[in-house]
Parts: sequence; structure tokens; C-alpha cells
Amino acid sequence: MFSALYARLLEKEGQLTKLQTCSSQLYSCQHDFKFNQKIISEPILTPLNWNGTLAAEFTDIRENNMVQEYSKLANEQLTDVISAVEAKIIEVKAEIESIKLQIASFEEQERLNASKGK
Repeated sequence: MFSALYARLLEKEGQLTKLQTCSSQLYSCQHDFKFNQKIISEPILTPLNWNGTLAAEFTDIRENNMVQEYSKLANEQLTDVISAVEAKIIEVKAEIESIKLQIASFEEQERLNASKGK
């Protein structure tokens, strides 16, 4: 029984480490996305360097669709994923604490049984 609990504890601790790494990387990605959002509007296109119907359509797509979608990705979608990972981290931490309590309970029971046997 102990070996199964210790194996489960090690597994959960490994999962926690991976989730924490993932969370850190996602925060970094979100920061990079927000920092680089200005690149969507580059280069600045003026009637002097590009004009006409295609230029107007491209500008409309870039300013309305791309900016909105990029913003959704950086602010909503990444935030949702980060929240899901953070929730899983909390869940795994609770599982780890539960396993530790089970181990402590079994160890205490073993000590009681050992002292009764003397």
C-alpha cells in the first residue's frame, strides 16, 4: 500500500512540476503577444506608398480583423488556457496533500500496530 501511495505521490509531483512550467511559459507567451501586438500595424501604409482598392481592403482587414483576432488570442484565449492550467495546478496540489495525509495516516497506523505488538 505504501509503495502505491508513494508512486502516486511522485507521479502527482511530476505533473505539478510540468504544469507549473507550462503556466510559466504561457505567461511568457502572453507577455510576448501583448508586447508584439504593435507589429500588426507595421509597416505603416500611406497613400504615398500604397493606394487603391487593394490597399484599402488590406488596411481594413489589418485594422479591423487582424487587430481584433490578435487581441482575442492574446487576451481571451491565452487567459482561458492559463486559467485552466492554474485550476489544474490547484487540483493537483490538493491531490498531493490528500496523498500525503493518507501516507501519514498509514504510517501512524503502522506505528500504533508496532507498539501494540511489543
